[in-house]
Amino acid sequence: MQILKLTDKVVFTADCQLKRRTWANRTNITDDPIAGYRQVIDHAIAHNADVVIAGDFFDTQWPDTHTMRQVDTENNRLRAKGRNVYGIVGNHDMSTGLLETGDPDTSWYAFVGIIPLNKRIVHFAGVNWYALDWIRNPKEEVAKTPANCTGLIIHQLFEGIVPTFIAHNITPADVPQHVQHVLVGDFHQRLVRKLDHLEIHSPGSTYLCKIDEDPVKACTLISPGPLGPVYGDLALKTRQVVRCTVLTDGDLQSTIDLLRQVDDNPDCPPGCETSILHVKFSPLLKEVESRIKAACPPNVYPMLEKLVLDEDGKPVDANTADDGQAFSYDPSDILPGVMSAADDQAAFDFTLGLLTTANPMEFIRQQRAKFGAEKQ
Repeated sequence: MQILKLTDKVVFTADCQLKRRTWANRTNITDDPIAGYRQVIDHAIAHNADVVIAGDFFDTQWPDTHTMRQVDTENNRLRAKGRNVYGIVGNHDMSTGLLETGDPDTSWYAFVGIIPLNKRIVHFAGVNWYALDWIRNPKEEVAKTPANCTGLIIHQLFEGIVPTFIAHNITPADVPQHVQHVLVGDFHQRLVRKLDHLEIHSPGSTYLCKIDEDPVKACTLISPGPLGPVYGDLALKTRQVVRCTVLTDGDLQSTIDLLRQVDDNPDCPPGCETSILHVKFSPLLKEVESRIKAACPPNVYPMLEKLVLDEDGKPVDANTADDGQAFSYDPSDILPGVMSAADDQAAFDFTLGLLTTANPMEFIRQQRAKFGAEKQ
C-alpha cells in the first residue's frame, strides 16, 4: 500500500461540527464553529503544517451553503501556502452517498478540497498512520491495520474512556499489538489516555458545542520526537460563558449586579463577541427569568434552566435539557450546499429534483459540477 507523506509536523483536530447555527433555539448565535476552524487554519499556516481531521468536520450529512463557502475560503488560505487539509469522515457527516457507494467523491469533504484518508497510510511525526472513516462495525477493519503502521486515526470511541457501551465502540483488544499511537475523534474533550498498549489522544471539539462543556479548547500540534510523536496544545479562543446558580433572592440580585460588569470579551474570536449567561435557578423563586432578561445588556445572551430539587429543596444533579446542540434550522440548513442559499427558486428546484430523480447520487454529482463551474 502506497504511503502518503504529509508535513513532518501536522495540526490535528476533530469534531469541528461545522454548521451555521449550533445552539438549539438560539438562532441569533451563529458561526461559532467556523470561528474555531479559522483558528485551526491560522495555526497550520503559522507552523507551515498540513491539517489532519479525525471526523465530524461537518455537523450534518447535508452542509448548508453558508458553511460550505466559509470552509472553502479557509481551506484555500492554507492551500495558497502549499499545505493541505486531510481527513476521515465521522458519524455526523457520513453522507448518504458515501455510505451507499464508498466513493470518496460523494463525500462533502472532497467537495471543499479535503483529501480523504480512509484506508490509506499517511506518514507524519515520524510515524506511519492508518486512517479509517467511521463505520458501524469497526472491529474487523481495525484488525486489518497494516503491520508497518504504529499509528491509527479513527472516529470511534474506546470503552474505558466513555462510561457506557455503544455498539460501534472498540476496545484496546480490538487494536493490533503493533499499534502504539491512536488519534481519535468523537470525544468532545481534550484527552490523553494510556489504555493497555495504546496511547490515545483526542483534541476535543474546536468550539463550545454544549453549554456545560469546558470552554477551554485547543487543536494539537504533532511533531516528530526522538522517542515518538510529541504533542502540544494550540489554544482556540471561544465565546465567553458566565455561569451562575440562583437558589435565593440574594443570588438573583448578585447575578443581576454581575451583568453590569460583563464587558465585551476581548479574547473571543471575531463574530462571537456576545457573551452567554448560563443561569441554573430554583423553580421556587419568582420572576427569575423576567428579571434576568430585563437586566441583560445587548452583549449578553441569557440561557436559563430550572433546577430539579429534591424533597429538601436541594438541587439534584441532572443533565440539562437545553444542552446547546443544534436542532433548529433555517431553510438553507436542510439543503445541500450546492446552490445559493439566497436563491429560493434554485433551492426549490434542487429539492424537487432530488425528490423526483431516479438516480439521486447522479443528480447530486451533476449539481456539484454545475456549482463548481459557477465558482470558476
